[in-house]
Amino acid sequence: MQVLESCPSCENGDLVDVDLSTNLTDTHKAIIGSNVIWEANYAYCPCCELMFARNRQDTEEIDDYYAAFPEVEKRSYTVYPLPQQFIDVQEKFSERLIGNVEKAGLIRPDMSVLNIRCEYGVHLAHLRDKFGVQDLYGLDHFETNMQYAREDLGLSNIGYLDPYHVHVPFERQSFDLVLANHLMTHALDPMALLAHLRSLVAPGGAIVFYNELDHMGLMDMRKMYRRGVISYHKQLLTRNSLQNMLKRAGYRFDFLDYDTTGIKWASGRHSMAIAACPDTPASVSELTAPAAENLYQAYLDGYDRHAPNKLLRTVKKALGMEQISA
Repeated sequence: MQVLESCPSCENGDLVDVDLSTNLTDTHKAIIGSNVIWEANYAYCPCCELMFARNRQDTEEIDDYYAAFPEVEKRSYTVYPLPQQFIDVQEKFSERLIGNVEKAGLIRPDMSVLNIRCEYGVHLAHLRDKFGVQDLYGLDHFETNMQYAREDLGLSNIGYLDPYHVHVPFERQSFDLVLANHLMTHALDPMALLAHLRSLVAPGGAIVFYNELDHMGLMDMRKMYRRGVISYHKQLLTRNSLQNMLKRAGYRFDFLDYDTTGIKWASGRHSMAIAACPDTPASVSELTAPAAENLYQAYLDGYDRHAPNKLLRTVKKALGMEQISA
């Protein structure tokens, strides 16, 4: 296990410790080769506004760590055929996302597309069926998703997603459009990942990072304190910290104006999508400084509102007084 002593985005070492738990109810299933309970050990960087888990798996732990992902996180799509409800939700989401990618002028029939963490290939099928795009590639963690993409949607270039190196197992190694699903939240080394993604973009191409959560709004939700943060999330991003990360890695970008409100699993206005192109890296002095209403302040405000209630419930349960109202 690695323990980060500086921010993985801007390398600032003057950090603030954050007492925010994870939601690992089956902690023993996520710890490989040890009985030690996984602790994220969150910290906040006042330089770039990133809140992140200090504790990171070593390279040799990654495969086993992610092998436990579907069981620990209780994913519904680990069966084949895939649940119809999952398919319906993904179809609805794809209409909104791909619609905004089209509005950004990033779709043309003769382009090549790589979708990293492609689920069951819904976005690739959408690009093929509606826009005539044929040169399509996808990577995913789950065999059930890959099977559905190949057998049900007829997508031939579907491969396994290596969660650390994001190896691309195809003859083609550069793409006009890369769709990156929720990658920066999970990245063990976000800056190395961003550098690798740059190498996958063909000249004049772009990356769309999507399904990245803005935790400024999520910190106001009681479940963040009742259940904790999803245990595989290494970066708790905000709009500011995501754009600072992209600036440092050398991207120019625009946020896409899309909303996932009404989609069951998504986080409505808290979900971000951003179109980025390789550019010149920014210095630390060029980063957007945290405002007064930053993620750490949102965390403190939320903790004041919700953590005392959790403590009171714990005390009442211990005393056999669960039915007494707070």
